[in-house]
Amino acid sequence: TKCNNCKRFGCLIFMAEIGKYKHFKGAEIQVLGFAKDSETLKNMVIYKHLDTNEIWVRSEEMFDETEI
Repeated sequence: TKCNNCKRFGCLIFMAEIGKYKHFKGAEIQVLGFAKDSETLKNMVIYKHLDTNEIWVRSEEMFDETEI
């Protein structure tokens, strides 16, 4: 994927930031870090649901929650 910031492919710049967010289903989550998908090279966001302590991963392009 081509980066919107530096216009390079496979850039390690992430648009999300570590912090607390409101999940689109209403739960509070905390972004723990970032990774690259080894198959697609897409930027991934690693986050934890604060109410269940479950850890999830989602592509950055799908991660569009509102920061709290």
